Amino acid sequence: MFEFSVCRNDTGKVTGFDLGDMQFSFGEKEISSKGSPRLLMMVYLSVVSLVDTLLSLKVGRKCEFVGVDSSFSLFFELQREGVFVWVENELLGVCDFCILIKAIDKGVEGFLNNGNPLPPTDPVYNDFHSALKNLKLAVAACERG
Repeated sequence: MFEFSVCRNDTGKVTGFDLGDMQFSFGEKEISSKGSPRLLMMVYLSVVSLVDTLLSLKVGRKCEFVGVDSSFSLFFELQREGVFVWVENELLGVCDFCILIKAIDKGVEGFLNNGNPLPPTDPVYNDFHSALKNLKLAVAACERG
């Protein structure tokens, strides 16, 4: 089972440049940016980068996600068995592509529903919502089979 969560560490007015953390869990194994200032990332821009990275797997089969303004990174590789998720040289887990993107979608929705929507006037708003639209289209394509 794969789970994803994202949180914003900044308090006050929401901006597209707010810092926060991401967490990826595969059952017993997990990787998180929490706890290290060098892994803290601009969460809204990092979500855009994560979505773009994952959706590029269908074309490139291998890609690396690096949190924006962070040292946090994961490597994704699409193989016949599913998406292999690596952190440095350690396999975090293997997951079906559709399960992976559905979990990312669920984690982002939870984040937004937890009081973190970007205001439409924010400079990151269009990029963020364009990435979410592409994610929703990929989820819909998975559900159609």
